Amino acid sequence: MCAGVAKYLDVDVTLVRVLTLAVTIFTGVVPGLIVYLMAMIVMPKDEGVLRPAPIVTTGSPPVPSL
Repeated sequence: MCAGVAKYLDVDVTLVRVLTLAVTIFTGVVPGLIVYLMAMIVMPKDEGVLRPAPIVTTGSPPVPSL
């Protein structure tokens, strides 16, 4: 989650991780979990996802040799 937030905000991932740790330590686990869930819902999910190329078939299928 931290890497995605850092990429979205265009900041260093270490900064986001340190801030996340500090917020979790000083506010407790529940607010950190709420922020995590909110970020998971709000942030785009498809960005950076690699998908396989579609299979393209042309012509007739190869004939097996005997």
